[in-house]
Amino acid sequence: LVEVEPHVEIGGLVVDRDYRGGGIGRLLVEEIEHWAAARGCSTVRLRSNAIRKEAHRFYANLGFELVKRQLAFRKVLR
Repeated sequence: LVEVEPHVEIGGLVVDRDYRGGGIGRLLVEEIEHWAAARGCSTVRLRSNAIRKEAHRFYANLGFELVKRQLAFRKVLR
């Protein structure tokens, strides 16, 4: 993207429901942060569905901040 600094974007992060709360997600995010920093990126971004309140708390607890809300539109062509 031309208009933003180089960054890493987490395209998806899911821990099986049976293993949540055990630190796996935190470890994965920490590894992503180390990987990003080693490549000169100072920002990690992600998107989370508006209904995933538990995930929002998880990311906030890891230091992520909410920077915007948006709507997604789709038109199916027939």
